[in-house]
Amino acid sequence: MPHRDPTDSPRRRAHKRKGHGTYANDRPPIISIISRDTGEQRWWVCDHADPQTCHNLIADNVPSESTLLYTDEWQSYRGSHPDHATVAHGVREWARDDNGDGQREVHCNTCEGAVASSSHGRRRWDAPAFFADAETRLTPEQLGAVHRLHDWAAEHADEVRYGTGTQRGSFSAGFTHIHGRSVFTIYSDGTLTLNFKWLTTSPDAEAWAERLAAELGRGQWLPIPADFKDRFVSFGAAEWTPRVGELIDVLARLAT
Repeated sequence: MPHRDPTDSPRRRAHKRKGHGTYANDRPPIISIISRDTGEQRWWVCDHADPQTCHNLIADNVPSESTLLYTDEWQSYRGSHPDHATVAHGVREWARDDNGDGQREVHCNTCEGAVASSSHGRRRWDAPAFFADAETRLTPEQLGAVHRLHDWAAEHADEVRYGTGTQRGSFSAGFTHIHGRSVFTIYSDGTLTLNFKWLTTSPDAEAWAERLAAELGRGQWLPIPADFKDRFVSFGAAEWTPRVGELIDVLARLAT
């Protein structure tokens, strides 16, 4: 029977309900399968996300030989594929390294990120989503360094803001006594960007940027270019994470 109240939209009603939905209650499950090798994506809007539906889709679209299937722990996926590994979102496990190579290959962030990007154009990240993505990209040592810098910023910065990128997550630390824009940004692939270009709109902020460049340049482990004031200066994870303690020391002296 059609819903006849024009002021009560299906999406608003649906969002009040928790748990897995069905087509019948205005919350049709969307199931996606994405190949990490080819990037091919397949999507289905289904009546249910019950075991029969999920098993049939996986059997028809994921080869049973030489292909690994990664999902969350939703019960309908159980027994759907001979080479199947899951992450336990219920206990805040977002990614896991099963083969011991240092990369957390067991995750379903590829599909979840694609759903968020396709639904909203941009993805609104938060701390759990950021670190879930970072776990799939970084070594344990690099991830630990990102955690240290994030924890320091959460305690000392006036604001930690999360980005809306479609391909990678980010967080930025802002100190209002320095500038209204953020001082640095960390991306989930481990890139550190020092936002010098934003700090040239006031004499005080520009002077602070000069002190930061001088402190980092003195250690000679983060090369600061001569034209740093005109740039957003970025460093890969391998460049800065081994010296995260020194970076935090510099930021603590100058920003707090």
